[in-house]
Amino acid sequence: MTRRLRIIKGAGLLTLTEIVSRFFPLIIIRQTKDALGLEAFGEMAVLLATIDILIQLIGPGYGTFAAISVAKNPTDSVHVSRVASLTVCIRAIHAAVILLLLIPLAGHLTGQNTGIVLGLTALSFTTVFDFDFLHTSLQKMNSYSALVFVSKITGFVLIITQVTAPADKFLYCALVLGTNSAMSLGTFFYHKKHIRWLRPDRPSLYAFAIESLPFNLGMITAGLVDRLDLLMVKKFFTDTAAGTYAIPLKLAQSITPLLLSVARVFFSEMLASDVDSRLITKIVRTEVLLTLGVLIPICAASYWTGPYVLNVIFAIDDPSYGILLALLTLSQFASCVIHIFGYQLLWRYQQGQIVIRTMGFVLLSSIILGGLGAATFGLGIFGIPLGIIVAKLVAGVVLVKAAASYVDVLPSKELGVIIGSSAVMAAVISQIKNPAIAITCGLATYLFLQAAYFALAKDHPLKR
Repeated sequence: MTRRLRIIKGAGLLTLTEIVSRFFPLIIIRQTKDALGLEAFGEMAVLLATIDILIQLIGPGYGTFAAISVAKNPTDSVHVSRVASLTVCIRAIHAAVILLLLIPLAGHLTGQNTGIVLGLTALSFTTVFDFDFLHTSLQKMNSYSALVFVSKITGFVLIITQVTAPADKFLYCALVLGTNSAMSLGTFFYHKKHIRWLRPDRPSLYAFAIESLPFNLGMITAGLVDRLDLLMVKKFFTDTAAGTYAIPLKLAQSITPLLLSVARVFFSEMLASDVDSRLITKIVRTEVLLTLGVLIPICAASYWTGPYVLNVIFAIDDPSYGILLALLTLSQFASCVIHIFGYQLLWRYQQGQIVIRTMGFVLLSSIILGGLGAATFGLGIFGIPLGIIVAKLVAGVVLVKAAASYVDVLPSKELGVIIGSSAVMAAVISQIKNPAIAITCGLATYLFLQAAYFALAKDHPLKR
């Protein structure tokens, strides 16, 4: 299979899978919000965000480092088995330590029963066995798409049929976490027959941990930043406010993984040994066009259409949702810039130190600026995403500047076309009072301008 065909097939299947797996959660949010009530829904959203943070501490960077390591010699079964064994073993050590430390702290972290928190956390820790990095490094993204699809659909059906009352709130959490656990175990059993367990020795584990450290620190800080705002809303406001905030947040966070599913396929190709700067430049330009080309117009349109869209999807009418959805989408835009230029391009060239330092700045600045915005400057709930956005945008500029030497040209043209097309689209939407018609006309305007760019630009990244 040629690289072009593999990219198209992999990106297409993974995007289709992500569309399904992200569409169903939107239905589930509406159903669970109605079943649990807004306060309990917000309470469980905070609990899930806390457990997500604990999952990050297992070491998400081990998977990225393992993918890069396997890609260096993917045909050597002993090498692949060694990397896989090291990854599982060191993740398991992390998980055991975290669970032990969690015993006296669980109740204080979440305000929930210690046994419940420990049980849900243990359920989520099957990510220890997640072999998704082998799908990435071995260019087997089609099989990964199938595993994601089956796991997500099964989990969604169970949530819809079993979560029907406020008493089911912990069952809801268990099913959400169990769906991800099933996906992790699916990747493990898929690759289990192709690898064999090689018992790691202490020096190998130590070396693996040291070499993975830049990736882990970077990924952990990114994971904390992405989950920080909901916890801050709970701290400065109430469970009900957290439930209100969680609804547009879930929508914005559902869009980003869908877009990054395409980026993941391209990252898989970046790891191949025969890529050159020309191909990497084209990949970066394509990623910018396909990811930011969705987020920026959503951000531009949300001020006028956000309340209507959220009311249609979630049956909750709040005029403030226009501004809030625009801010959260802008935050996801900044996250995508950080992901493409930091977690892909700079890591591809082993420049993880600058990513770590930059994300450390983002984490600290987000806490300070978000807290000031909410508590000191009187911006209310909007102050939290505003502070995080400022920190992320500064980080994005730093990482783009650092990554510029690894591409032939920065995707400035693509970004300019996206911003310009979004501005025209927003101008059209602002003049139409009917939200449904405004969305239709705005989308048509944006697609027309993007089609014109494709037709007129000889160096369009989607052309051969």
